[in-house]
Amino acid sequence: MVVLKIKICSFILILISFAVVCACNEIERSENSSSVKSYKTQRYYVSLNGNDLGKGSKRHPFATLGRARKVVQSIDKSGQDS
Repeated sequence: MVVLKIKICSFILILISFAVVCACNEIERSENSSSVKSYKTQRYYVSLNGNDLGKGSKRHPFATLGRARKVVQSIDKSGQDS
């Protein structure tokens, strides 16, 4: 039981860290910009019961943070959702 609680807490901390890194990248990007840009907010969900072939939506979450990271990086490079 204690091991499960530790794993859950670790998973939550990883998700929070991922969200902070994404937010910091947005702040840095907007500070380096000479003009004001607006960004569309997109949420991606990750679950232990997810599937990396899913959309990352609340109903069809990704299984791994790696898959979520790849999706976010592809948006950063292209400037739009793929």
